[in-house]
Amino acid sequence: MIALFKKLSRRTKWISGVALLFIIVGFFVFRGNGNGDAETFVVTKRDVVQKVNVSGQVKSSSAVDLGFEVGGRIEASYIKVGDRVGVGARLAALSAGDLIAQVREAEANVKSSEAKLSELKRGTRVEDIALYESKVASAKALVANARVNLHNVLADAYTKADDAMSGRIDQLFSNPRSANPKLAYVVGDSQLQTDIESGRYAGGLILADWRTRTPDANDSLFIQFVKNSLGMISGVLGNTARIVSSLSSGGTLSQATLEGFKVDIVTARTNVNAAISNLSTAEEKLRSAETALVVSERELLVKKAGSTAEELLSGEAEVERAKAATDNIRAQLAKTVIIAPIAGVVARQDADVGEFASAGTSLISLISASDFEIEASISESDISKVSLGQSARVVLDAYGNESPFEARVVRIDPAETIIDSVSTYKIELQFAQKDDRIRSGMTASIEIESKRNSGVLAIPQRFVISRDGKRFVKVGSKPENAIEVEVSLGLRGSDSFSEVTSGLSEGDMIISQ
Repeated sequence: MIALFKKLSRRTKWISGVALLFIIVGFFVFRGNGNGDAETFVVTKRDVVQKVNVSGQVKSSSAVDLGFEVGGRIEASYIKVGDRVGVGARLAALSAGDLIAQVREAEANVKSSEAKLSELKRGTRVEDIALYESKVASAKALVANARVNLHNVLADAYTKADDAMSGRIDQLFSNPRSANPKLAYVVGDSQLQTDIESGRYAGGLILADWRTRTPDANDSLFIQFVKNSLGMISGVLGNTARIVSSLSSGGTLSQATLEGFKVDIVTARTNVNAAISNLSTAEEKLRSAETALVVSERELLVKKAGSTAEELLSGEAEVERAKAATDNIRAQLAKTVIIAPIAGVVARQDADVGEFASAGTSLISLISASDFEIEASISESDISKVSLGQSARVVLDAYGNESPFEARVVRIDPAETIIDSVSTYKIELQFAQKDDRIRSGMTASIEIESKRNSGVLAIPQRFVISRDGKRFVKVGSKPENAIEVEVSLGLRGSDSFSEVTSGLSEGDMIISQ
């Protein structure tokens, strides 16, 4: 057999080898892995790359006019006319101290939200439970103190009310504590006299009722009684002040006595008003302390219960919001710098330090260091994946895959171009290096790397099951023992591999059926 094989021609041997290779590959493909038609895959880490593939045509290169995307004061200029710059070189920058500070703050917020999420996933520590229990104890103590304070304020309110009626007003009456108290002095306003005499009688009844009660900070009816009583006594004191101000010295009323009346009434009114204010303040302190106690008790219950699924989802959403906010500020910061999208020579430089630059105004012109660039049209569905400065792998049909070229996106038209009733967007790419093989009019196959996540868990998209807006995979080595697991997917690569952000671990085996 070996001798026969040696006698075969080289071409026959080559054809026979290729045929044998196809037979072996076909054997393993159609044999499967012992699971019938099921296919398995071991979850591993890899780079997930999102690419945009488009065809274009080489054309002569032209100058690039550059400006800031936002307005502001120019802080730095790094080039002058005639300088040669490479792709990605910083050409000029606006003052952006506030944005830099915002980026740092946003990054801190990301770390903070990530830490909170980790804490939610970990659950409440014993030390944290003890801390919240101490907060509850402290809140209870504050409530107790507030009740004692309110009790004292209620007791003090009676003292001030009794002093106002018995110790201050009574000296104006001849028989203040009788059923028909009469003023000892004649006043010109009979109605006012009647009001104060009836007020003194009513005040006596209130004080008599008040003395039978015990100050109780927990009795809302008693507290309301005190408020009403103080309000009524305050009204009597107001009328008394009007009468005293209408009196004149003479006869049995000396000037010194009259001045004493005035001082006493002012003191009484001050004391009663203070009692009203103190009661309101003490009530508010008690309500605040009770509210704080309820909050601390609920917090303790929540901490003991641990994190709910909703809280975990909320924590994850908060991390994503913080990251998005950071990306947004970074994007704003990037707009304050002019970056060279191509390698070239500075033909114009009007970005003078200290001057104010308007958004969209051309300040710098670059003449391409290369002779040619590529023009291509991208579909509406892919234009969002392409941005200035992205690198691309270019294959010219004239030279094939063995001679790829490196290029970079340098221009994206903001307006659409209609081709065959379909909206497309024109982009231009600059070759990274000058090459004498490049000719105008050559057809180019372009592969733009729009996003890359390195070293992440990834699985083939064909293993993913979509149902009710969720995604699942079957974990196991055989169909009969496979378990369906919900997964969260991130970036979907152009090679049909998708990033797995949660649900699987490295080394897990998934199965297609």
